[in-house]
Amino acid sequence: MQQDANSELKATGKKAKRLYEGIFVVGSRVIIKRTKAYSKKQAKIFMIQQLAKELKVSNAACLMRVFDGHIDNYVIEGIEGMED
Repeated sequence: MQQDANSELKATGKKAKRLYEGIFVVGSRVIIKRTKAYSKKQAKIFMIQQLAKELKVSNAACLMRVFDGHIDNYVIEGIEGMED
């Protein structure tokens, strides 16, 4: 039986993490990442850290500037019904 986020919040005192999916365009590649996070902003940070590791970029801050919103090169959406 699946609990909803509100009942879990009341039971544990902690906010439930949501599952987020991000689609990133890096050069000619499209990379899909998924992570659990408390907010969309936190999910973006986690996903960019994953990308930096995958692409062997030593400083994730460089990728943060690439995905700062000045170009439409990424999309992050919460996946419904997938709470921790």
